[in-house]
Amino acid sequence: MSAIYCFENYVDLILELVEPIQKGQFSSVEPDPRAEKAFMAELLGALDKGVWEGCKKPTSDPKRNVNMYPWSNMNMFRNTHSRDSKAWVYDVDQGKPS
Repeated sequence: MSAIYCFENYVDLILELVEPIQKGQFSSVEPDPRAEKAFMAELLGALDKGVWEGCKKPTSDPKRNVNMYPWSNMNMFRNTHSRDSKAWVYDVDQGKPS
């Protein structure tokens, strides 16, 4: 998978996520902890089935692989362009004076 393709997909996701903040509807956005935990479990499960599972990883947690994406280009496109609105938590007026 091309690094440029990956960067473009993640930039698209970020732009979509921050659009409501730029419009003044919300003040911040972050991943829902449950959705993040579920995604990471799915990611690690997929990585365990691939050729990269046995590689030495530059992290203190041997099960944490932050460098590989185990699915196809199409899957990455879907993951970054048809986001689940329940996976993101928007906050209103965080840090703004009332």
